[in-house]
Amino acid sequence: MRKIILIIFSFCLIHSSQSLAGIGDVYYCTTSQFVGVATKNVKRYTDLRFTFKRTGQYLSFGKNEYWDFLTLGKLKDEGKEYFLYHRRGVTFEHVSDGFFNFISRKLIKGEHEIDVAVGSCSVF
Repeated sequence: MRKIILIIFSFCLIHSSQSLAGIGDVYYCTTSQFVGVATKNVKRYTDLRFTFKRTGQYLSFGKNEYWDFLTLGKLKDEGKEYFLYHRRGVTFEHVSDGFFNFISRKLIKGEHEIDVAVGSCSVF
């Protein structure tokens, strides 16, 4: 009986990292879909792996192929699972079960472009 309880506890601990997420944690994320839509074309980006730190006031992203050290300010942070951070033209929303939405709006050479990514994040 003791062994069964230990196995159940270990399983819950391993698979509940997202529910333990909070301020000060580092998130490890991967996109599952990442596209750019412009007035005249659509482009598909390669899947992106990135990290960010959640401070409670900011999300601080490291450097990767898409951005250099991006920082977003808090719009809404409801604790463990749901938070929404933004800066002009860029929004990052983390929803339940570790999924996220990322939207970037920009104007390049007179042409509007919207980049949209969806994917998942884990906390370690």
